[in-house]
Amino acid sequence: MNGRSVAVVALLGMVALGLIGAGCAEQPTSSSQTKTGAAALQGVPSTSASDATPSGPFQHENLAVFIIQGKNTITGTEFLTLDEALSKKLLVVRETEQVRELTVDNLSEKESIFIQSGEMVSGGKQDRMLGVDLVVPPKARNMKVPSFCVEQSRWSQRGAEAAKVFGTNFNYASSNELRVAARLDKDQGKVWQQVAKSQKALSANVGADVTNATSPSSLDLALEDPRLKAAVKAYTDKLSKAIEGKDDAIGCAFAINGQIYSADVYGSNVLFRKLYPKLLDASATEAVAKLQKDKKFAPPAAEAVTAWLNKPRPSENAKRALTEAVAPAMRARIVETKEDVLLDTVDEKAGASVRKSIMAIPQEEK
Repeated sequence: MNGRSVAVVALLGMVALGLIGAGCAEQPTSSSQTKTGAAALQGVPSTSASDATPSGPFQHENLAVFIIQGKNTITGTEFLTLDEALSKKLLVVRETEQVRELTVDNLSEKESIFIQSGEMVSGGKQDRMLGVDLVVPPKARNMKVPSFCVEQSRWSQRGAEAAKVFGTNFNYASSNELRVAARLDKDQGKVWQQVAKSQKALSANVGADVTNATSPSSLDLALEDPRLKAAVKAYTDKLSKAIEGKDDAIGCAFAINGQIYSADVYGSNVLFRKLYPKLLDASATEAVAKLQKDKKFAPPAAEAVTAWLNKPRPSENAKRALTEAVAPAMRARIVETKEDVLLDTVDEKAGASVRKSIMAIPQEEK
C-alpha cells in the first residue's frame, strides 16, 4: 500500500470515528446493563408523592408553575449541584474523545455532587448533555458519566475554550422529547433531531434565527441567544419567587399551554431550591417554543396535578419498564406509559429517591 492509500484509509477511519467531518458520531457507551420487564423492578424502592402537596398555580403567559411541598427523604448529605461544583473548581469533567461518555472527579473532601440528566456542559471536542442522574461521592475519581452530543458539527477545540475539560453553563434540556431521546431511547440520532426541532421552534417564536454562526448545530449556543434569553427572562422574573416562604418545597410541576408538562420531586429540599432556577429557565424556554400568541390557556387545577403525580404506573401495563444500575448503590427505575415517562433515581444506601421526574408525552408523540 503506497503512502497515499494509507492516508486515505486513515482519513476514512477518522470520519467513521466521528473525529472529523460529521462531528459527533454515534458511539456505544459503557453504561451499566439494562434489564427490562416487571421483574427488573423488584427490590427498587418506589417513590410516591402522596404526602406532597402542590401549591399554585403561579402563571405567566402560557407557563404555570406548581410548587410541591413535602418531607425530605434524604438527610445528612450535603449536595453540590453541577454548576456549584464547577464554579468552585471542585468538579472536573473530562473529555474522553468518546461521544457517549465523559469522566468526572469530585475534588471535595465532604460534599457529594448531584448531576442531573439533561444538564449540559460546554467545551471539549463538542458540547454534551449528561445522560443520567448521578450522585458523585466525595473524593470520587474517574467516574464515568453517559453523555450525548448536542453539537453535531464540531469535533475540535472551540475558540479559547478548553479541549480536554468542560466548563459550566446554566443550560438544561428544555423539551421532554429531547430528554426522552437521550435518557430512555439512548438514541443519538433522535437527540440531534430534537435539537434541530427545538432550534427551529425557538427561532420561529423569537422572530429571529437563534443558531450561532460559531457553531450552528450547538443547542448550548442557541440557548444563549440574547433575544431568546430576554423572552425567557420575562417568564423567570415573574415566576422565580414562587418558592418564597415555602421552606418545605421539595419539587415543582409545570404546565404549558394548559397541559401538565413535567414534574420533578427531590429527596432534599435544599437540593431542590438550588435547582429550581435551572428547572424554571428550561421550562420557560419550552414555553417560548410552544407559545401560541393568539391563544390563552387556563392552567390545570392543583388537584389535577396531585392526581397526575400519584397516578398508578404499574410496570406490567407499561410500554417499557426497566431498571438500570447508574452507579454503585444507585439505581434508576424507568416506566413509560402511553401518556408519560417516570424516571426515579434511588440511593440504595439511603433507601430513598434522590429525584423523581415525570414527563408528559406530547400529543403528537402518542
